[in-house]
Amino acid sequence: MKSRVTIKILALSMAMIMFLFQASAQNKDVDKGKEALKKALEQKDASKRQDLITKAREDFQKGGLKPQEMALIFGDAYLEKGDLQNAASQYGSASKEDKKEGFKKVADAYVELAFSGDEKAEGKAVNKAMEFYRKADAVKEGARGIGDKYYAKGAAGYGKALDYYIIGGADVKVEEIAKEYFDK
Repeated sequence: MKSRVTIKILALSMAMIMFLFQASAQNKDVDKGKEALKKALEQKDASKRQDLITKAREDFQKGGLKPQEMALIFGDAYLEKGDLQNAASQYGSASKEDKKEGFKKVADAYVELAFSGDEKAEGKAVNKAMEFYRKADAVKEGARGIGDKYYAKGAAGYGKALDYYIIGGADVKVEEIAKEYFDK
């Protein structure tokens, strides 16, 4: 009886060790994929870049990642490099919750781009940001953030700030601007 229990414990221990070894090997493949993706995004040559992206995809598949998980990793990498178009494309292939989160990250990046100083690109970037906030189901939050950016510009930005505060339902901010106008 004792030997039967010992054998079961030994078999269970072996199974656990094999499971841990396999998980470790998968993590190595995922790490190799992330490294290949990082190198790919640094490449200037399009063919080398595509080859490294393909290698990264293969490593991620070997690591056991699902396509939605890979899309999230690719989206984050593109976003980090400032390639908002490809980031949005990748996030579009992610799971429903990750897609919303990714689109919100892209929208936030467009807001930062809009208010980085280039007045000509501001309107277009703000429109793109609102488009992605809609896709992320975060219109009110995004509109309030954009309104805050316009408000920070001072009296010259109050008109646009009001537009976005109204979209965002930020009644307190609207009253604040009205009070400033009234006080003048």
